[in-house]
Amino acid sequence: MMQTTANFLTWAEIDLDAIVHNLHALKAHVGRDVQTVAVVKANAYGHGAIPVAKTALTAGADWLAVNRVAEGVALRTARIDARILALGYCLPSEAEVAVAHRITPTVTTMATARALAVAAASAPQPFPIHIKIDTGMGRLGLLPEEAVAFVRAVRALPGLRVEGIFSHFAVADESDTTFSARQHRVFGEVVRAIEHDSGEIPIKHLANSAATMAFSPAHFQMVRLGIALYGLPPSQAIDWAVDLRPAMTLKTRIARVRTLPAGASVGYGRTFIAAAPTPIALA
Repeated sequence: MMQTTANFLTWAEIDLDAIVHNLHALKAHVGRDVQTVAVVKANAYGHGAIPVAKTALTAGADWLAVNRVAEGVALRTARIDARILALGYCLPSEAEVAVAHRITPTVTTMATARALAVAAASAPQPFPIHIKIDTGMGRLGLLPEEAVAFVRAVRALPGLRVEGIFSHFAVADESDTTFSARQHRVFGEVVRAIEHDSGEIPIKHLANSAATMAFSPAHFQMVRLGIALYGLPPSQAIDWAVDLRPAMTLKTRIARVRTLPAGASVGYGRTFIAAAPTPIALA
């Protein structure tokens, strides 16, 4: 357990043993041939990026993932030496920092690719990057019809190695798998077209927590474990087969207990009005 401060009224307690349990359960679910990524973006979903990252790596995670390069630098500053993937947009101005700290960036523009090539020019070996395809999320990523030419152009730059390619599901946590199946199909078609045009990409990854647990065709070489790592099922729409334990517990001290008479209200907007004498607690 992480220690709390005695003077806090409300706090979160993080059970790192639950992180270990969840990672082991998810690794057993996907099998030993599939790499696992512990997603620790946004301060590990509020759980504490550095202790969660260290715990997950000790428990067998193969990679860490953050959103921005700066989050990866914070992990490096804490002497974490694992592979780190930055899933979000990498500015061209972040290229030197990404290369210097060995943060594997997501590349979706030629401006970023060129900046990384310049930053990696003196590196002893080609610098690995991952490329994102938008298969239906409508967020970061190349459109499928842009992908072949883009990867060909990136591979023509010196100093870079296209190590990975990925996409992200929009509704993998819903019981209707029609759109997820479509995204999976589109991703496969794009990957095959790229590899036919300019050669193999070693790591393909598509599965978020929901797809990791419920859509095994999307496992490929690697799965990205976000909310499931912290012990929460991605939704209530599916009967998840993996046993998870919530890692966070919120606790508070009660400052006052009293009974309100009938007709009394609570809070701004009087959103609660007691229909009968009602005990309430103030936290």
